[in-house]
Amino acid sequence: MSRKGLCMKDEKYRQFEETVRRMEAENRTLQLKIKHFQEVERINEENKKIIHDINKQLRVIGVLLEQSEDEKIKNMLKEMDVKMSFWLKYEYSNDKIVNAILLDSAQRAAEKGVKFDVDVELDFSLEYLKECDVVTMLGNLLDNALEAVESCKDPYINVRMKMARYHECAVAIIENNYEGELYPQNKFYKTRKINKSKHGVGMKLVNDMAEGYGGFLMTEQNDGLFRANLLLPVLDRE
Repeated sequence: MSRKGLCMKDEKYRQFEETVRRMEAENRTLQLKIKHFQEVERINEENKKIIHDINKQLRVIGVLLEQSEDEKIKNMLKEMDVKMSFWLKYEYSNDKIVNAILLDSAQRAAEKGVKFDVDVELDFSLEYLKECDVVTMLGNLLDNALEAVESCKDPYINVRMKMARYHECAVAIIENNYEGELYPQNKFYKTRKINKSKHGVGMKLVNDMAEGYGGFLMTEQNDGLFRANLLLPVLDRE
């Protein structure tokens, strides 16, 4: 086969891979949306029970106040605080897709016994980006973090999302601990997974996608802590 023919074959294969990736991302976006709304419905039903229970406890607290039962009131308020924390737990972000991604990752982290802390500014949003691209970028970074902490004794993941540079940029920072060594490869790191042909492309894919929006992905590691910094300029969505 001629060089031209090989180039055409490579281009067709690249286009096929891109199409498959896009379809997988769109499918994951849809599944996240479905899961998000199912979880919201479940939480709403649970909230009705919590509100009903809190109303009863408030009436009891009123009686205890009249009886000066301060210690009992403190204990009841602590219990109510736990319930209120659960009530608000499902809403990490006002951005529905970002919230769905975080909710999905939080649930998987809980199943694996991973401490999962999230701090998202109220005005953080990626709604100006294509939903499937948001799922691909954040999904890959969070998946990598969940996989990296599997061998840790006390696994944890910290997620911070904020607007920066006078709201000209959205920044997502994902930190996790890890065990063992990381080996640099170009801007990122070699995969430590057995099947290297199917893994290790996630970081590059995220960076390429971010660069397509005028942003970038920067990673750093030090003393068992890995940090992924994703920066995306705020754009007018077409």
